[in-house]
Amino acid sequence: MERQVDFKDEIYCFRKVLTERALAYTHDDDIANDLVQETFIKAFRFAGRLKTESNLRGWLFTILKNTFLNHYHREKNKGAISLEDNLDAVNAEAPNGAENTGKARFLLDDINKALSLIPPQSSYCFKKHFEGYKYEEIAQELGIPVGTVKTRIFVAREMLKKMLHMHRS
Repeated sequence: MERQVDFKDEIYCFRKVLTERALAYTHDDDIANDLVQETFIKAFRFAGRLKTESNLRGWLFTILKNTFLNHYHREKNKGAISLEDNLDAVNAEAPNGAENTGKARFLLDDINKALSLIPPQSSYCFKKHFEGYKYEEIAQELGIPVGTVKTRIFVAREMLKKMLHMHRS
């Protein structure tokens, strides 16, 4: 039972950074908070699968990302993603909320398209690092030198910068 209390305390210290990431994914405070809550629920449900020496932060970010993607794909497949459903709430917060949501959608689509064009080995390293894994953890997982991981992440960043240059403000 002692480990459960420590695990709970350790997990909740990541609430702020998880909420920030969820907000970047969803652009909606309520949905972001729901996403973080669902992440915590899954973390507690699958706590037994987490190895003691594992990167808790990286594990939580992976759960968050996968939960978001699963929800997004489920809604997309239903054809139920509708910006009009939340239009009143968005308009109440900001008069140009619909425009911002549309821009965010295009940006997300462009990012996903750009990520799909990056060589898989660089893309994988970049995504893992973005999720919070350290260079050493990625290198150990792939069985490659840390320098190779850093190079692959650098290559992915540079390619993304070139492909997404039109979104710089």
